[in-house]
Amino acid sequence: MDRIAALRVVWPALLVCALSSWLIVAQQTKTGSPPREFTNSIGMKFVRIDPGTFMMGSTRGNPDEQPVHKVTLTEGFYLQVTEVTQAQWKAVTGTNPLESEEIVAGPDKPILNVSWEDAVQFINRLNATENGAKYR
Repeated sequence: MDRIAALRVVWPALLVCALSSWLIVAQQTKTGSPPREFTNSIGMKFVRIDPGTFMMGSTRGNPDEQPVHKVTLTEGFYLQVTEVTQAQWKAVTGTNPLESEEIVAGPDKPILNVSWEDAVQFINRLNATENGAKYR
């Protein structure tokens, strides 16, 4: 499956899961083509999503998935291969708000129930840790 076909499948899911998959990186390289993937200083793995055009939407899905329409990404970006995990959250913030909740606790499980303000704080700390990387 080529990357654009993969985006047709993945992109709607990314939008639906925006809160749990919100960490993307805009990274520019000065020479040559950008790397296909990279791992940051705390072990977060990212893959490159190249610019391109794909059809997004559904003819049979929920009303908010309609209509099918063309989407063009004019710039590439990096997307973390998983949601932000509890271990990653703790590495950046020093805390894990889910440690006391046995049902969802686990270092490789996604962080849950964090506020927008918590997420912004996480990104700001991650950017400081990575010496100015452009996480958002």
